[in-house]
Amino acid sequence: MDAPCKVYVWNRLFSPGHIALELPNKIYISFWPRPKGKKSVFNASGTLYEKFSEETKVNGRPSRTLLVQDLNVQEIILWWAEFCCDENKWDLTALNCSDVVFHALCAGSHWFKDKTGTFLPNTPAKVAGLVDKYIKEQQQHQKDRKNSSESNCTIQ
Repeated sequence: MDAPCKVYVWNRLFSPGHIALELPNKIYISFWPRPKGKKSVFNASGTLYEKFSEETKVNGRPSRTLLVQDLNVQEIILWWAEFCCDENKWDLTALNCSDVVFHALCAGSHWFKDKTGTFLPNTPAKVAGLVDKYIKEQQQHQKDRKNSSESNCTIQ
């Protein structure tokens, strides 16, 4: 089995928190506001942390780490390369860390897109909730496959 992707979740009091994604090849997907002027996050360009270690130096350890199997990492890499080429403006309600991680997950698995329909999870907690659900469904699917293959075995 391939190495899992890691979804990091920072829960914060009095803020929505933060979410980031690390691929097995150490590509790190994290999108933060870079305030202009009087440090208002409502008028910010986006900034990217390129490594988990850089982010933890500034923001501390994440509250949770979720290990996600069976994502198409190559598709996520292609999506991320395109995203990084654009001048992306961070926006609390339209393009924040949650949106970026969610779109990366959609690139890696149709499951995420199929489960949300027109709903876009725009908070770290909502994206983490979807990831939890994905992991549980993947685990159940593996368990069902194992049980199915065991029941197909006959002793002679």
